[in-house]
Order: sequence, then C-alpha cells, then structure tokens
Amino acid sequence: MAIPFYDEITFRLKKENIVNSEDEDLKKLGLEPLIMYLTPLFIDPDGKLYCSSNSNHYETIINNHVKDALLFLNNDYSNYTINKKLTYLVYEDNIYFMDINDYKYFAAFPRIKEKIEETINKKLYVKDVSMDDIFDSYYLNYVDLNSEKCKFVLIEPIISEELKMYYNANNPTKIIKCSSDITGIDVLSMLNYNANIFDILPFYTKGIYNDNALNLINEYSKIKKDIYDKIFSIGLKSADINEMINNLISKLCAYKNYGFLDEKLKNSKIFKDISNDLLVMMFGYSKIETTISRTITTSIDNIYEEFFNYLLMDFNIVQIPKLMYDEKNNDFIFSFPSLLDIGSNREAKEEISKIKKYVPYEERYLFFR
Repeated sequence: MAIPFYDEITFRLKKENIVNSEDEDLKKLGLEPLIMYLTPLFIDPDGKLYCSSNSNHYETIINNHVKDALLFLNNDYSNYTINKKLTYLVYEDNIYFMDINDYKYFAAFPRIKEKIEETINKKLYVKDVSMDDIFDSYYLNYVDLNSEKCKFVLIEPIISEELKMYYNANNPTKIIKCSSDITGIDVLSMLNYNANIFDILPFYTKGIYNDNALNLINEYSKIKKDIYDKIFSIGLKSADINEMINNLISKLCAYKNYGFLDEKLKNSKIFKDISNDLLVMMFGYSKIETTISRTITTSIDNIYEEFFNYLLMDFNIVQIPKLMYDEKNNDFIFSFPSLLDIGSNREAKEEISKIKKYVPYEERYLFFR
C-alpha cells in the first residue's frame, strides 16, 4: 500500500493550534491561539508522518528515546534511580522495607519474595505498609536491630526486572481519552516548556486544549513506548548486553574520537549519533533528509509500491540495508535489498515511469495511490 503524500514534507513545516482559542469565555480570559510549529523528520512504519517540535521539547525528539534506552541497556545506572542490589529486612516471620525502590521491586515481582523465603528457609509475611510508612522508617517500630532474629537479605534483580522497573518509571503508558482532560501540566511535560498560555491560566485548568493537542500528546507517548519496547526486547534476548551494545556500535562504525569526554557523555553522544541509523535500519522508519534534494532514506524493500506517490513527484528514495539482531551470536547482520524488482513492485515502477513520461508534473497528483 502506498504511503500518503504529505505536503508538509515539501514545505518542511507543519502548524497546529493546540488550544480552543475560538471559545468566547476563554477569549475573555485572554486566551489566544497557541501554535505548535512542527518539523517533519520521519515517516513511521505505519506510513504516518512524524514531526518534532521546533521548540526542541525533549519528549518530541524520537532520537532522545533511542539514546536513553541504549544508555540504560549499557548499564549507565548513574542517571537513574534504580538500586541494582536490593536489601530486605527480615525479623521473626515478617519482611520489612527500608527503601522505596526495594518495595517497588518487591511489589512488581513475586519471585523476590520466593527468593527471600528460600534464603531464610521458611514462609514469610508482609505487614500492610504505605509509601509514607517507608519514608518514616516504620520498621523501627517492629524490629530489634540488635537481635539475632534480625537478618538482612540481599537480592540482585535480573535484567528483565531492571528493564521493567525502568520502563514503568520512565515510559508514559497513559493515553488521554478526551481533550477536555488535558491540563497545562500535560502540555508542559510533553509538548511545550514555555507556552504563552501558562502566564494567563492556571496549569490545572481543563477545557483549554483541543483535539490537536490530544493527538500530539498521545502520538508522542505511543512512539516513545514503541521505541522502548523495540530496544528492550533486544536487550532481553541477549545473554551479554554490554557485548551486544559494543557489537552494535562497531557494526554501525560509530566509534569516533570524542576527545576528553568522560565515559557517560561519550556513550550518550555515540547513541545519539547512531539513533537515525537504528530508526531506519532496524525499526522501519523512513528518514526525511532534506527538502532541497527531496530525499528520503529507507530500508523498505518494495520502494516503488510504498513510495509510489513520492517517486511520482521526483523525490529521491535512497534504499539502505536492514540491520537485524542475530540472537545466536549476540551480534548484528545486514540484510541487503534485492536487486531484482519483481511482481507488484516492478509493476509500480513501470507505472511511475509511464506517468512521468506522459503527464505534466503539476497533474501527476491525479494518479496518487
């Protein structure tokens, strides 16, 4: 199926008013149009146009999510609030929590309780507890820390548990159902840091934002979730994640001389540099390179079918190999596109050639698929 032709790609700009600026009551309060200026960067695997915000909001830049997920897989834990080793206090027949993260892991993974019981060699219980109780060191009311009955059990979570905890903490899964539920906090966190509206109406005022805002927020949330899902799924298959990351970097020839940058900053820069390659070669995105040369880079096989409308309008479609994870060898391999155009792809190529030969440029849109 052919990807729709987006005029915004030609003009390199898309504009969306994200507030109900025509509402008379809101206009009386001083509400004016709040325009989001968006730059088309990719066509996603479903053929939808992906745009980043010209305000450079972190959440609207898909490359940031690729970088952050890779940083976590590379064991750069210093940026995150996850304790790699968990400590549980056991006294008599009860388990107590001394740290919020220990509690979160325990609540998320029943295996941890089983492992504590295996270590102590008896069945254990957990008192009802709240976050506030843990902050207030509630265990001191029940435990004699000097007693021989007091034991500290150390648990090291497996990578799947660490990934799930990080995912839950950093990945938005909430989809807003109605534009009237959107508040300034949602817009601040997902779209615009410095919207002019924030000085006029309180953050929690509802009914200000329209369906354009709803669609943008939900789309950015879904895209972030998709990227994290794809990268974490590779991590969970790997027996040695650090080796896998190094093989990925080597395969994409991303090792460069970054001077005296420390390890954390160097990794961040490397992962940001390879993010476009991963999006195109592994995750099925097509990169809009430039409007001047009208170039799109893709790893899609049947380019004449998929990019029929763009080839008809004289776009350059650059085809590059796919990059696939080889679980057996914990490495990555290139899959090069076939040099033979067969079947419906060949038919599309021939149709494009005929239309371009006999139909003036300004009328070719009539033949869009």
